[in-house]
Amino acid sequence: MSLFDLSTTTQKASDFAKQMRIQEFKSDGGNLTGNLKFRFSASENQHWIPSASYIFFKFAVGKGTGAGTSLVSGDNVHLAQNPGACAISAAPCMHSINGVNVGTSSMPAQSAQVLDRMFMSNEVRNTIGDIKNLTEDRTNNLVGNYFHTTMIPPLGLWYYSGAVPGGNHQLQFTMSSNLVQDLIKSGRTVSGLGITLTDVSLFAAFAQPQSDITIPSTVMLNLTEISTQTAHHSVNGSSTVSVSQPASTKKVAIATQRSDLSNASAGGATHFTGLPFTSGPSVEYAGQTSPTTLYSGAGDEIRKYTDLYLNSLMSGRSSFSTLVEWAAEPLTLHPFAKSSDAVDTNMLIRFTGDGATIPSNIIISSVYDSVIVLSYGGDSQINGVQYSVVS
Repeated sequence: MSLFDLSTTTQKASDFAKQMRIQEFKSDGGNLTGNLKFRFSASENQHWIPSASYIFFKFAVGKGTGAGTSLVSGDNVHLAQNPGACAISAAPCMHSINGVNVGTSSMPAQSAQVLDRMFMSNEVRNTIGDIKNLTEDRTNNLVGNYFHTTMIPPLGLWYYSGAVPGGNHQLQFTMSSNLVQDLIKSGRTVSGLGITLTDVSLFAAFAQPQSDITIPSTVMLNLTEISTQTAHHSVNGSSTVSVSQPASTKKVAIATQRSDLSNASAGGATHFTGLPFTSGPSVEYAGQTSPTTLYSGAGDEIRKYTDLYLNSLMSGRSSFSTLVEWAAEPLTLHPFAKSSDAVDTNMLIRFTGDGATIPSNIIISSVYDSVIVLSYGGDSQINGVQYSVVS
């Protein structure tokens, strides 16, 4: 099978690429704070491969006056998982083609973490996935005066495994104004602890076809997206949250996070240790309730873990974390089987928990479908872009 088309005949296995390269791009003006924009272009001979592209961060870290002293093991400074995603938690992450927005993540840190925990296998996490600092070897006992990490924007387009010809692309996100709060899981009390972004690059992968390809006048990119929203809970008792979801939603993941990330126990922007549910959560959507037999609280860890990783609807089976790891940061999965013509959008989430003791945000992440329609002219350049959520 080729990067560029689907075979209908028996062929020798090949990606039909004549040349592949990964090119580095810097942000506009070399900015390292505030809103960062990265621009690059593809052509009919150099197709962009989103799933092989990534963002690479270099951070300086230290303690004491001006954060100029290197950390040592005894400081017990631990990173949150996915620190690259934590670093861009200040505002939405967006990608555009020819000036048209083709994906927005309003809560990129939480969305990136939920995606990994839902879909990444433990084998991947412990190998190539660890470029995002997901294992204890890459998060615990930060030492020295720097660390590097990568980030995959939690946008459907960036997980597309094919090649996209042509287009002027722009990725933008906003750097956190408090990197210690958002990136550090524990050890924030170290005197003078500081983190500074020293360099960031977008590495875009391109492939050149072995022979000239006639690009169709219309190309459709069918994507799977994730959208994360929150509901605040600050009372000791039950609550029912009503949210609107895209009609193509088939999976919903739910976790809790402390409302105040500056709290020493918050653990960073990807740390899900808010209030524990004493009952639930349960989700009502599209005429179904998930789970059918309600979770009763602390005694249902095995059920919740099993329902998350044994479910085979859409994603297949995988296991990012062990049961013990999962229980430290619970995440529940609520799948819904839906016909293609279903139009339900309203969702009710019911739960009980002590938000008075631990004021928390309920993290609600929905997996749904979207499509990008690219129109090409006779010169094989994109002259039209449309993005829509599949309803």
